[in-house]
Amino acid sequence: MSVILGSSFGYSFTRPEEARTLTRWAESAKATGNQVGVVLVNPDAITEQAFNDLGAKTFLVQLPLTKVKIHNERFIFQHLVLKQHYPDEKYAIVTDIRDVYFQTDPHQWLDDNLGSARIACSSEEILYRDEEWGTGNMKRSFPFVHEDYADRPIINVGVLGGHTRDIADLCLLLHSMASHNPFDWAADQAAFNMLCNMPMFSGILKQCRLEDGWAVHLGVMGKTANEEKFRSKRLADAPVFENGVYKTSKGREICIVHQWDRVLG
Repeated sequence: MSVILGSSFGYSFTRPEEARTLTRWAESAKATGNQVGVVLVNPDAITEQAFNDLGAKTFLVQLPLTKVKIHNERFIFQHLVLKQHYPDEKYAIVTDIRDVYFQTDPHQWLDDNLGSARIACSSEEILYRDEEWGTGNMKRSFPFVHEDYADRPIINVGVLGGHTRDIADLCLLLHSMASHNPFDWAADQAAFNMLCNMPMFSGILKQCRLEDGWAVHLGVMGKTANEEKFRSKRLADAPVFENGVYKTSKGREICIVHQWDRVLG
């Protein structure tokens, strides 16, 4: 068994649309048969109870509301939760929570596909120079080296899975890089992409393509308002949505769906 861990800051089950998206994450995670945990930052009581009712173990954090970059800070809490509460689980899967759901068991995917690597991550299937938000994020986070990444694919930090100790250590490293960034910005994804392009991490990180079936990031690969802008820039064939299930172009069911809320219709 593994643990699926998310974090939530500012989302609430008291708002119907947010309740729907949070429920989808929790229910789909629970359906995989793994343990489910969620770090709740400054939660209301209704949200805490709702996650508990859905089978997710809650870990509560209180933070001052000023100058909190939860994109960066979440990683230290995820590190501590994994280290203190799930040290014996084989794998940990750490994801965004508002726009993620599971179609298959990530534990099984990791068993079948991780090989000698320690952590699985996934490409957004677009180069930095072709994606405006990613380019701006890298430039603002690490302005002195951002040009080095223009012709490299963006690796998404919102879906990570691998051996629990290694995921916990990666969370600590990402927090150290992102939260101490002097430019006071949500630098988590930029920091992760720096690591992904360092040769020392090449044997540790399995950088999955869409066809590997680990994850799909629909912001670039889905039928969104930006589809026409991205279509000619994509590095992979678009996924197929069939009978409510996302599959690769070759028919392989994709384990994790990310950014589903951006899809039109």
